[in-house]
Amino acid sequence: MIQIKEAVKAAIDHLTTLYGSPRSLQLEEIYLSDDDLNWLVTLSFLADADEEEIFTGTYGMIAQLSKGTRRLVRKYKTLEVDRESGEVRSMRIRPVPSV
Repeated sequence: MIQIKEAVKAAIDHLTTLYGSPRSLQLEEIYLSDDDLNWLVTLSFLADADEEEIFTGTYGMIAQLSKGTRRLVRKYKTLEVDRESGEVRSMRIRPVPSV
């Protein structure tokens, strides 16, 4: 059975495999699923905003960098890590927290 630090490491490793080295990676929350079988690890990172996010404000406040017109949003992913094996079973888009 894996401990909380191992679950976080597995989630980060999985995310970086998919996204490279995400900017400003943060651990947001971690908790056990209702059935106690999986760790649910929420990570966030900065990514380039797409047009829909810019115009609809989907991700709340959008930071505009002083160099150019590049806009960044904080994206949230919740990864489900099997508590027994440490295998990442799923990754979901987590809704943006309310401001």
